[in-house]
Amino acid sequence: MASPPKLAGFSLDEPKASILNGHIYDSVEGFYEKYFPDLSSSLVANRREEAEEIIYSNDLIFSHSGIRTFFQAKANYVLSPTNGRSWISNPNITLDEIFLSSSSPPSSSSSSIAVVPASYADVDVLGVIYNVDRPGLYSNGLERLIELAQEVFAAQPTRLFLHAFYISWGCCMEPWVFDRGGMYCGEAFHVGYNMEKFLHIVGVYSRLEGTQLGRLHYPTIIDSAKNYIGLDVDTPGSKGISHESPNQDAIQQDGKDNYELSSFDLESPPLSAPSSLLDDRPLCYRATNMSMPGSKFVIKLKWRHENSHDEETLIKLANDRNVWGIVQIVAHGTVTTLHDLRRGMEFGDPQVLRSGHSSPFESATTDSPELGVSGGNQTLSWVVLRPVGKPLVDYQDDTELLYAFRDGIKAHKSLYQQGRILHRDISLGNILITEPEKDGDPRGILIDLDVAIDLDKGPGLAGDIVGTKLFMGIGNMMGGIHRYRHDLEGFFYVFLRMVICGRLEGLPPTSKLQDWKTGTWRELGEKKTRDMEAGNFKAILEEFQPEFNDLKSLAEELRLALFPVVDGELWTGTDTTAEGVESLYGDIIGAFDRAIAAEREKCTGK
Repeated sequence: MASPPKLAGFSLDEPKASILNGHIYDSVEGFYEKYFPDLSSSLVANRREEAEEIIYSNDLIFSHSGIRTFFQAKANYVLSPTNGRSWISNPNITLDEIFLSSSSPPSSSSSSIAVVPASYADVDVLGVIYNVDRPGLYSNGLERLIELAQEVFAAQPTRLFLHAFYISWGCCMEPWVFDRGGMYCGEAFHVGYNMEKFLHIVGVYSRLEGTQLGRLHYPTIIDSAKNYIGLDVDTPGSKGISHESPNQDAIQQDGKDNYELSSFDLESPPLSAPSSLLDDRPLCYRATNMSMPGSKFVIKLKWRHENSHDEETLIKLANDRNVWGIVQIVAHGTVTTLHDLRRGMEFGDPQVLRSGHSSPFESATTDSPELGVSGGNQTLSWVVLRPVGKPLVDYQDDTELLYAFRDGIKAHKSLYQQGRILHRDISLGNILITEPEKDGDPRGILIDLDVAIDLDKGPGLAGDIVGTKLFMGIGNMMGGIHRYRHDLEGFFYVFLRMVICGRLEGLPPTSKLQDWKTGTWRELGEKKTRDMEAGNFKAILEEFQPEFNDLKSLAEELRLALFPVVDGELWTGTDTTAEGVESLYGDIIGAFDRAIAAEREKCTGK
C-alpha cells in the first residue's frame, strides 16, 4: 500500500469535495451525545496540565502552533492510545495531516514521529490541521480531509464509517464522521476556549476499538493472512456478519446443494470494489469455505439504496427458471443500514462546499440533480454466489476471451428468453471468464442484476437511462426504452474496449472511445452513431492492440449485425419480433463461433 501523498501533490485550486456535495451535513444535532457522551476528560490531571501547557505555550491561544506541537511531540504520552496504536503527524508548511494508526509506531512513549502511516489500511482516525489567516481558505483543508478519507475507505472497503477532525481558521475544531452516505459533523468549537472538550474528544478517539471505529465484525480483510468472514445465516433476524471464531455448522441453503456456510477465507485483492466513498458498485471477493477445502465462492457486499430493487430476488427467479450462464445464489442476508448507523441524530439540509467563500457551505436542494442529493436509507447486504469467475482483463489468450464473450451473450439470451429478465448493465466488470467443470458448462457468465428488470412486470420506461456510460446502447441514450439490443450493443462496446486496451487499466488518452464519456446523453448517442458508420469505424479498428489484429474482421461483422444500413442510413432501432430477436442473437453468437474456430485452427495448425 502506498504511503499517504504529501501536500506537494495536493493542489489547493483543485476541488476535492465535489464528489460529496449534496451529502455534507454540518452542526448535526445529537452528534456529541452519540459519539462523545461524557465530556469530562478521562486524562489524569498531570497529563492534562502538560497538554494544556503545550497548547497554550507562548500565549498562542489563537494560533495553531501549540496544537501542531502537541500532536508532533506529546500526543502519545498524554493520550496513551490503546492496542499499540500511535498518533502520527505528517507536518507541512501550512497543513498537518494527523493519523491514529497501528503502523509506524513512535520510538518512545513520550513523543510522536513526524511520519506517515505505512498503509491506509492501518488508519483508525485521521485529522487535518490547517493554519490559515482568513475564513475564505477554510474549504482547502477540508478538501484535503475528504481526499484522505477516500484513501482510507479505498484501503478498507468494508469500513462502515470513519472518525476524523478538522482544525482550521480561528483554531476551531470540527469532529467529522464519514460514511457511505457522505460526511457530517458536530458544531464547531474553539480549541483554546474549550480545552477540556478538545482533550476529551481526542482521548476518546485514542480508545475507540472495533465496531466503535466503524469496522465490520470480523478482522480487516486487507493485507491479513488470517482473514475470514463469518456469515450467521441460520439465525432468524440475523444481521449477517459474525465476529465469533469460525465454526463448522452445516445448514440448509437455497438451491440444490447444501453447504457449511458459516465461515470463509477471503482472497485479496477483491475482484471489485467501490472507487469512491459514494460509489455504489459492489465489493466482491473470491472465497473458500473453511470447512470445504478447495470449494470456491464469491462473497459480495453492497450498499443498496432504499428505492433499488432486490437483486437476490431476480437471481433466484432466474435460477428457478433454469437460466443458463448466470451466477447462482447460495445464501444471502443483511449487515446494517445507514439509518441504524446514524440513529439518535437529526440532520438538516445537505450542504455544498464552496471554495474561496467566507461562508463555505450553502444548502443543496433536490432541484439540483447534478449534486447527487441523497437523503434516503441504504442497506448493506451480502450474498454468497457461485461459480467463481475472473475478470476479462485476466484472459490467458484470445480464445479464452472469445469464449467468455460468446457464452456471456448466450447467457444473456437465456436470461432474456427463458428468464424473462433484461440485464440492462452490460459492462467490463459484469462479464466473467469461468472454467467449466464439465461439458456444457459456460466459459463466461453474467453477474450483477442490480438494475435488471422482470419483463413479466412490464418493460422499462422511456428515458430511464441505466447502465455504464461507455457501454450504453445508442437508442437508450437517445431516450428510448431499454431493449435487449441495447445490451447486445453493450457486449460489442465491451469487446471494443478489450481489443483496444488488452490488459491495460484504461483507455489510451487518444482513443476515440474517450469521446463516449463526456457530453449529454443525446450528444453521446450521436457520437456513437457517427463512429459506427463504416468510414469512421476504421479509425477504431486502427486502435486494436497488435495481438488482436486478427479480430478486426470479427469487429466488422458485429458492427454490420448491429448497425445495418437501411434506406441509406445506419439503423439503430430494435426488432422485437420473435424472428428478429433470434436473428440478431444468432448473427452475433455465430460471429463469435467462427472467430473461435479460426483461433483454434491457428493454434493447432489444422
